[in-house]
Amino acid sequence: MTDSGGDGRDGGARDGVRTARTGRRRVGIHRPGEVLFPGGGGAREHTGGDLVAHHRAVAPFLLPHLRTGPRAGLSRRGRARGPARRRLSAPGGGNRTPTRRPAGGRAPKEAS
Repeated sequence: MTDSGGDGRDGGARDGVRTARTGRRRVGIHRPGEVLFPGGGGAREHTGGDLVAHHRAVAPFLLPHLRTGPRAGLSRRGRARGPARRRLSAPGGGNRTPTRRPAGGRAPKEAS
């Protein structure tokens, strides 16, 4: 993350925006010092800057698995509250989960 000042917990620069850069993309992190998960019962509070730092730390281990696996999500046309449809994309084709026919089950009928 490119730091525009500060230690990440106080909001950074005067405008409170820090920039995270990965590859060619830059993302502005607004209010990185804002508490997202308050500490309770002796736990430490976590800020937006902490969340960005965590994502950057786990990305090298997580992204290789996400790059080759199937992705699922909801897609909406136009408005955010419009009708949704489920999308699934499986790079490399097909279902990679092995399946077995139930014991005593019959094979599916052939299309004629």
